[in-house]
Amino acid sequence: IEIWPQEFYYIAGLLIMAGLGLFLVTSVVGRAWCGYACPQTVWTDLFIWVERLVEGDRGARIRLDKEPMSAAKATKRLAKYVIWLIIAMGTGGAWVFYFADAPTLLVDLFTGQAATVAYATVGVLTFTTFTLGG
Repeated sequence: IEIWPQEFYYIAGLLIMAGLGLFLVTSVVGRAWCGYACPQTVWTDLFIWVERLVEGDRGARIRLDKEPMSAAKATKRLAKYVIWLIIAMGTGGAWVFYFADAPTLLVDLFTGQAATVAYATVGVLTFTTFTLGG
């Protein structure tokens, strides 16, 4: 391919179109990814759904936040956090099960026979899912 200096505008036009195409594709695909499929979005939506299920809609949650601590408020909060913790532990366990024999590792985790790395990985992933998702 020969490109002479007087044909530089073809290269410039091609680069401009490539840049605009890149911006268009990343804005559309990036919005679809971050809006609907990104794990952070999916887990946050799941945790908000649990919160809405346990504590009620937005208005009810605001009223609950303003109320003084009572048995009903403590029960709702405890139920929400327990469900969140179960989701987080399931997430941490699911990631570890990808790298080992899942049925064997599950039994080992509950009997205390699993490797320290397995407990640490489940713990770290549970903690990060619970704190960042909820």
